[in-house]
Amino acid sequence: MNKLTLPLLAGLALSASSAFAANVNLNGNVGKYTMTTGNTYFIGDNVTGTLIAANGASISIRKQSGKNGKLIGVNGANGQTSHLRVGNNATANIQGITVQNADQFAIGCDGGLNCVITSSATISPDHGATENGINGGEGGRVSLCNSDAGDDVFQMVRPDSQYSNCNATLAGNGAGYQFGWGRSTLGAGCSATDCTMSGFTTPNTTQGNTGNNPGRAVVGGTFEGSTLPSGSITGLTINGNDYAHIVKLRALAGKQGNNITIRGTMSVRARNALSTHTAVALSTDSNANSKLDKTTIDFGTGSTGLKSNLVFTTGKVTNSNIVLAP
Repeated sequence: MNKLTLPLLAGLALSASSAFAANVNLNGNVGKYTMTTGNTYFIGDNVTGTLIAANGASISIRKQSGKNGKLIGVNGANGQTSHLRVGNNATANIQGITVQNADQFAIGCDGGLNCVITSSATISPDHGATENGINGGEGGRVSLCNSDAGDDVFQMVRPDSQYSNCNATLAGNGAGYQFGWGRSTLGAGCSATDCTMSGFTTPNTTQGNTGNNPGRAVVGGTFEGSTLPSGSITGLTINGNDYAHIVKLRALAGKQGNNITIRGTMSVRARNALSTHTAVALSTDSNANSKLDKTTIDFGTGSTGLKSNLVFTTGKVTNSNIVLAP
């Protein structure tokens, strides 16, 4: 099982340094494999390992014809937090790939800078309770991606991480568009534009509608030890997910017990919201002095379906304002 199988061209084994290879078939166990610029990589059946788009590379990733196109990671074995990793200033165009058993993210920039991830087909990780979909990294641009995940689908936890024309489907644990988690919090200028939320893969009429859990929302975020800079969600269309919060933000107690104050503004334009949706949930840890203060969520003109009474708050929420659609 997991035999090492490298593709052959004219009797020669190809490697990441084979500049003459335009097309590379990946099969079996590829280990930690670096993809270089100009190449198209074709994923076969149940390929194991970590694929890394080198810094500055421009690559394409496709499913081999007649194969299942699955990249299966071995948790912790390759020292990466993503099993399809995009380097600094690298561009990856991905079509028809399934990424399973990721350490943390199925696809991500892992703290890299200015990466570009585009896709015209579904990116489908498996549904582990802590497995996230895509992390665009600092300055990252993610577009045309259709992804589902067991936890957060799209994470915007680095400055200037921007998503456009993407669709998120939840398996039920996280948020579709996650603006912060613990100490990995939203940087200034993060946004999602003209994106959609297609609901849970396993419908649950109570999922995300009660309690203090920051996940299970269309737009989520928890913050520990930092503030919430401005962020925006524009042109968000919500299909299904009938009982979830639209926005759920939570202030967490710091690991050293310090008091956390969250302040910031999020602009949201949401379409197709239902009367069963909770517009905004703001909450804080009940056993700490953390609080949300001067936090504004502005839905504004262009949002549809939100009811004025659908605002839910718990804990220390002060001087905050929820502006619903007129």
